[in-house]
Amino acid sequence: MIEKYFPLKFKSAVKDAEDKEGLTEIRIRLTKPIIFKYGNGYEVSDVITEGKDINEIISYMSLSSLYAYKDEMKMGYITLQEGHRAGLCGKCVERDGSYNFIKEVTSINLRIAREINGVSFKYISRMIDKNVLILSPPGCGKTTFLRDSAKNLSKIGFNVGIVDERCEIAPFSGERFAFDLGVNTDVLSGYNKSQGMLMMLRTMNPDIIITDEIATKEDFEAVLKSINSGVKVVASFHASSVEEYKNRLSLMNIEKDYFDVKIFLNKNYEAVLC
Repeated sequence: MIEKYFPLKFKSAVKDAEDKEGLTEIRIRLTKPIIFKYGNGYEVSDVITEGKDINEIISYMSLSSLYAYKDEMKMGYITLQEGHRAGLCGKCVERDGSYNFIKEVTSINLRIAREINGVSFKYISRMIDKNVLILSPPGCGKTTFLRDSAKNLSKIGFNVGIVDERCEIAPFSGERFAFDLGVNTDVLSGYNKSQGMLMMLRTMNPDIIITDEIATKEDFEAVLKSINSGVKVVASFHASSVEEYKNRLSLMNIEKDYFDVKIFLNKNYEAVLC
């Protein structure tokens, strides 16, 4: 029901797009028509977006409380209750030498969260007693794959701890999780990966920790601490190839790759063992 985040003049077009199979993104740009992206193409709405429309959309997405979402907006996004993520562009406000807030939003990229049951199932045997890295360019289903992995690993008896920094793997509405995560899964939301992985180790005694989009040397150090504690890690990383991943490790002065298995997701949402 993503049309609830849109002004009345867009609701019909958004609902029609949501009812179609394969909707992946909704692009909203000031003075431009909304664009609906699918796995195999896109459609252009005939309604033009005005400044007041963007302000109304942001108000709906933030539940009329921009202050509650200020930390997310400082990083350029808002995560919705259903797990969809709205990336933001606009004019940034600088305070005390750092970028503090996006004041005037001019573009929104709403990425649609999906549940694809079984997408990871054929790879679960490879994840047992292994540290696994999911690689792909943006928008190829890494978070969906991780979510399904958590569910399947949980169902075969592993205690799974999800460290969900941006509340995308396991979005929570206040009453329930938006997706089935399995019966043996615990979720720690909102903490950065370094803090969250250590807290998960201390509090929940997981067999496996799952986390999304490791990107910094500190993230990799947290992965190493988890591994050294006897816990396996399943994580994702933005890269167009294994070679790009290895080059990024070198640039971060990370000498050893601790992931035993790598799974690459391509633009067709197909998974390939590397």
